[in-house]
Amino acid sequence: MILLTPLRLSCIYTCLKEFPPFNRWGLPDADSVEFRTTLRKDVHGDFVADTKEAHRIMLSLPKHHHFDSALKTMAHEMVHLSQTVAHTVTSSQHNEDWHVRAKLVCKQMGWDEGQF
Repeated sequence: MILLTPLRLSCIYTCLKEFPPFNRWGLPDADSVEFRTTLRKDVHGDFVADTKEAHRIMLSLPKHHHFDSALKTMAHEMVHLSQTVAHTVTSSQHNEDWHVRAKLVCKQMGWDEGQF
């Protein structure tokens, strides 16, 4: 079992940001993103765009006992962040653009799109 911390989330983000397709999306450096953990059991993760000084990515501690699940959730939230950067966010949380981006991530990482 792993213990997630904001610093570890920042490290996961920084690592993923170096790999395609993330490295082509102009994502901000980790210093411009606020990383948080939560004890919420109703979500795996959450992304909030531009909260005062930084974007925020949060992962749930009860939902992540292994590195693999934390990695996938971080990637999922980074897709949301990429939409904010590209100005493709709509009222639908997982719109067509999100699915196109998620498909690219899953293809690159070898992940099951249906589980992403």
